[in-house]
Amino acid sequence: MVKLYVYGSLRKGGYNFDRFKNGNNLNYIKTEVIKGWSLYSFGSYPAIIPGDNSLTVDILEADKDTYENIVDMELGANYKIDTVNGYPIFVYNDNEIDKYSPLVYSGDWIKYKSNEIKSKY
Repeated sequence: MVKLYVYGSLRKGGYNFDRFKNGNNLNYIKTEVIKGWSLYSFGSYPAIIPGDNSLTVDILEADKDTYENIVDMELGANYKIDTVNGYPIFVYNDNEIDKYSPLVYSGDWIKYKSNEIKSKY
């Protein structure tokens, strides 16, 4: 089993968590806040780069096949694997996203998307 940090649609409550959980060995462990990362919105999904903000992450545990499927998805979407506190995390492969994407000040993607949905109604 592999433990990893996730911060976007792979967090518990996100559409990719549900997608990868369905029929696979993927488990939520806990939520933490880590420092040194800035979270940006691409609309339906986020990206992080090193920065001065805090980031809300979930620690997930996945079997090898599920983890490899997650890695394939992330690498195919222009992310790279970094390591924070011993856990892999997917970092966007362009340190200039702050020039074209809005910063999510809270650092919490699930909260941000929830508030975005509420503001539409």
